[in-house]
Order: sequence, then C-alpha cells, then structure tokens
Amino acid sequence: MEGLKQFNSMDRKPLHCHGGEQITKGFLKSYQNLHFYWILGAGHFVPVDQPCISLQMIAAITHSPAVSS
Repeated sequence: MEGLKQFNSMDRKPLHCHGGEQITKGFLKSYQNLHFYWILGAGHFVPVDQPCISLQMIAAITHSPAVSS
C-alpha cells in the first residue's frame, strides 16, 4: 500500500503538442514502472482524436526516438 500512497500524492505532468500553442492535451502521472495517461478530448480511439499526444505516448512507452520529449 505504500506505493499507492506515493502514486496518489504525486502531481500530474501536463502534456502538450510540440510546436504551436501550449494547450494542455493531457496529463501523465508516473511512479516507478506505472505510467498513467489522461488524454483530454479523446474517446476510446485516442490516435484519431489526439494524434500528436498519441504519438508522444507511444514513443515514450516504446522508448522510440521518433518524438523527443
């Protein structure tokens, strides 16, 4: 239960698309090997609704150099 308390106490990091306006498109909360993404304005098909954030999320998960954070 200690890990859950630590995760719950952490702040969410806002996610923005690179370039353009700094509009928050989602949030990321991470603790150890758990990474929880909230993608704003997206339904169950995130790549169609928020493609730039989707690409950043997949690149981070797969450690791909396609998008630099």
